[in-house]
Amino acid sequence: MSPDPIFLIAPMEILADTRLTHMQMRVLLSLYSFRRKNTDTVWPTRETLSARCGYAPSVISRVTAQLAELGWLVKDGAGGRGHSTRYQLTVPEHLETVTNPVTVETPETVTKPETVTTAETVTGQETVTDPETVTESVDKRLPNRSLNGDRTGHPSKENRSRTDQEQKNIRASKPRSPVPVVDDVDPDTYRDFLAVRKAKRAAMTATALAGLRREAAKAGMSLQDAMAMCCERGWVSLRSAWPEVQRAVSALPRGGQVGNAAEGDW
Repeated sequence: MSPDPIFLIAPMEILADTRLTHMQMRVLLSLYSFRRKNTDTVWPTRETLSARCGYAPSVISRVTAQLAELGWLVKDGAGGRGHSTRYQLTVPEHLETVTNPVTVETPETVTKPETVTTAETVTGQETVTDPETVTESVDKRLPNRSLNGDRTGHPSKENRSRTDQEQKNIRASKPRSPVPVVDDVDPDTYRDFLAVRKAKRAAMTATALAGLRREAAKAGMSLQDAMAMCCERGWVSLRSAWPEVQRAVSALPRGGQVGNAAEGDW
């Protein structure tokens, strides 16, 4: 008799992240199969993960490091043969919102013909007393030549080209969201942080800046230190609960910088 199947619950954002390879997705889903209901932390050994997803332990180490760089997990511990590494499962910030599909109802088509009853009157001579009933369908269309198209009513090539150019001009004229101004961060550090977010296709908005400032305050660090850490690690943001952030803050001397104090932790 075959063993009972193993089910897992994973976020929909995994399917939306086009950066993930087939191998990375299999290892990530294997990690989610160890996740319990009320926690995002799992600690299977490399050998256990290898048996579940079918890759060698050395491949598991390389792929989990890649998933950490993509923002799908945070590794705690060096692991090794027979030893477990703790994995905190996360969702990249720019994938946290999944847009639900919108269903558009199709309007009903009126197919019932209209009956128009008119009385024809000949002025000055005689009046036709019997009205003539003319029945026409609402959907009836007479063939004609469009002013901007061909005999079938379709737009011409010249008109389509002009319409496409107008659409491009409309998109180009839409105002872009301005980059928030930050007064309590060194300009070079802020410039580097914007470059990291741009490379990850994560726009710098006022909401994203407020979230980073809030998490930095929870961790007990300044916004300058938080952005410096993100630049060194290639993060678009950080969470105060991440083990790497907590270790860096605990090693931070008074008045020092996270980048210099926690350099040995990386």
